[in-house]
Amino acid sequence: MSLVKNSLHTVIFQSANQVIGVLSGILLTRLIGPEGKGIMSIFTANIGFLSTLLLFNLNKGLIYYGAEDINVRVKIFNSIFLFILGSNILIYAFLFLSNVFNLAFLTTILPIGYTGAIYIGYLSLQILAACTFMLFIGFYQASEKFKRNNAIDTATSSLGLIAYAVLYALAFIYKDRYPLYVFFICNIVISSIQLAIWLTVTFKTFGNIFAFTFIDGDLLKKIVRYSSVYFLGGILLFLIHRLDFWFVSYYRGYEQLGYYSLATNLSSFVFIITGSLFTVLFPRLSKMNSNSERMEIVATISRIIIPATLLICLAIVSVAWIFIPLLYGHRFANSVAPFNILLIGAFMVGIGSIISAYFSGSGIIKYNLFSTFLGVAVTIPLDFWLIPRYGIIGSSIATTLSFSVLTISQFIIFYKIKGKLDFILITKNDIKLIKELVSNIFKRTNV
Repeated sequence: MSLVKNSLHTVIFQSANQVIGVLSGILLTRLIGPEGKGIMSIFTANIGFLSTLLLFNLNKGLIYYGAEDINVRVKIFNSIFLFILGSNILIYAFLFLSNVFNLAFLTTILPIGYTGAIYIGYLSLQILAACTFMLFIGFYQASEKFKRNNAIDTATSSLGLIAYAVLYALAFIYKDRYPLYVFFICNIVISSIQLAIWLTVTFKTFGNIFAFTFIDGDLLKKIVRYSSVYFLGGILLFLIHRLDFWFVSYYRGYEQLGYYSLATNLSSFVFIITGSLFTVLFPRLSKMNSNSERMEIVATISRIIIPATLLICLAIVSVAWIFIPLLYGHRFANSVAPFNILLIGAFMVGIGSIISAYFSGSGIIKYNLFSTFLGVAVTIPLDFWLIPRYGIIGSSIATTLSFSVLTISQFIIFYKIKGKLDFILITKNDIKLIKELVSNIFKRTNV
């Protein structure tokens, strides 16, 4: 029942975070327009890619090896934090020197016209912030402090909404538009406050975890070995998710990228349930000794999640053509068609994430890596072929097909391991279980 409680709690908070994110996105998009959104999307994509490289997915090793012992967890946390801090200093120094000596390399990771000191500083600080936040989240997940983690996420997400609401109100009152660098400065301030919240809550919950005690060489090797597979998978998965951004910006410009990035951001709304379940399942499955028990839990959840996710997708697509132009402005009607296509891919990734949690929790993440590799193998040639010809529609088709290949391969592998195809179609027992869970929830909330 604790699995259900944690999952439900996470779904509720993640839903709130998604709503906050959508509202923040509406305000920001109206403030900066399609081209500004395209430029911001390039920064966001590069921050995500470089933070993935820097962190090396060591936060996954923290969850896997730190789930049992708080002392080991603290040592792993400190070791990783020291590593990312030192590495980030080197990254900033390299980018700064690239700007001083006008190296052409800088324009490959920053948009043209946005290679000055303020943008280099923004990129470096946001990379450090992203890595640190992921490390904190990994620490909380390993500790199974899901409620506290979710509360922090919601509180920190609200900061962006508040900041953009203030800027929007001022722009409306004074009938003025802000230069784009204002939003970069605003995001740095937001990240600083978010870090202060994480530190404050962490000190109150766990005490001072910055004890600067470090892991030994043997455990370090295990964590690096475990995380390296995750790292490769993370890089490949990132390429599936964001390689198209670079292609669209190169072939079609920042304005078209602005339309496309909005479509991709909104399609992630599908991950409310599946992403929350992965968060809760991964550390729980890691602790189980019985593989058959793991498979049965995952199979049951998979059977329930597939129709639930399908219903969410159908509900969203039925109203997208109305609400996207209404909320973001009539120019973003261009986002509707790619959004509808991407929603199919989001459905596939969503239902596959439960199987992915099984591979991760069972220590056989090589299968996640293999499936992701297949997805990338589909993405790259399709991006080269479809985006120059069909723009953001072609990009949406390429991404959706790669997601589909990824998930189908995960299902095939899980079927080979389990020996039964009993994890797709919902059963009468599943419906009975859902009714019991809903009944218990209503009883406890006195509804």
